[in-house]
Amino acid sequence: MSPKVEASALPHLKIPDSLSPSTFPIRLSDTPYPSSQTQTIMPDIIHCIPIKASPEAIFDALTTQKGLSSWWTEHVKAEPTEGSTATFGFSGGEIEFHMHVDELAPGERVRWSCSSDFPDWNGTTLRFDISVRDDGVAMVNFRHMNFPEGDHFARCNTDWGRLMYYLKDYLETGSDTPMMR
Repeated sequence: MSPKVEASALPHLKIPDSLSPSTFPIRLSDTPYPSSQTQTIMPDIIHCIPIKASPEAIFDALTTQKGLSSWWTEHVKAEPTEGSTATFGFSGGEIEFHMHVDELAPGERVRWSCSSDFPDWNGTTLRFDISVRDDGVAMVNFRHMNFPEGDHFARCNTDWGRLMYYLKDYLETGSDTPMMR
């Protein structure tokens, strides 16, 4: 577990809203917000990977049943529709992850909220932001947000790093080999 640091111990440090550092409580009384409560900020899993593919192809790989089953798991039920629920099966169907499709911005962003048979994933949010660098190479910036700290966090961080390379391989070479079978 990360050490807890009081925000008052770091008066010179202003943390941008876009960052989610490892868990440390912020005494809201030390902020401009009126409250005496302590809030814990949960860690995020973050991975950024360049992919030589169009933003539209990346979006399809992240939103369609064919795309998702080509790099993540063969056991997918998904449709690219906001408000729908995508289901991902693992361990022979013993574990299922249900992702509510919260946001789809073609060629730009995919955002899901999760409920699953794995308690650590419940209430987490997954976001894939797609952009293009000046040299024309697309970037996928992935965040799995509000993940509880612990051993499972470390394992999922590693798995998501691997999954980003399966996504890259699928899009750059056409390899139809998901990480999970």
